[in-house]
Amino acid sequence: MMVWGYKNIRIGKKTKLEHRLIMEKHLGRKLDRFEVVHHKNRNKKDNKLSNFKVQSLSEHTSEFMKKYMNLPEIKERYRKYGKKYGFQPTRYKKGRYWCNGCKKYLSRSNFWPDKYNGKYKLRTYCKECDKPKARLLRRIKRNK
Repeated sequence: MMVWGYKNIRIGKKTKLEHRLIMEKHLGRKLDRFEVVHHKNRNKKDNKLSNFKVQSLSEHTSEFMKKYMNLPEIKERYRKYGKKYGFQPTRYKKGRYWCNGCKKYLSRSNFWPDKYNGKYKLRTYCKECDKPKARLLRRIKRNK
């Protein structure tokens, strides 16, 4: 059985991911739930021991973001569809934040706060670019 491209093995009533089982047998212990078995060649079906690397969840995520955020197809997908279908890179440089509208680094005071899941974060456009007229022009440009 396959789930999200990974091979699953059924043991009794439980289903386990094959690559995690192989690594657990090799290490001689159960993997912690925050440990990730990374496929070095990015082929989810290749479950050879030489293809595995055990990482913490945070290491795996940061490595993924460093490698794949700079791929042209990811950048293009994000530019075209926004957060919904791509990743939003955080652009921060010495106390200054990136504005996607005017393409400049500006201070934090130039951005409106945006309430998101009960937490405040900064919007991706500065106050000047986030005015209603500017928003309308961006929407028209996006739909062309």
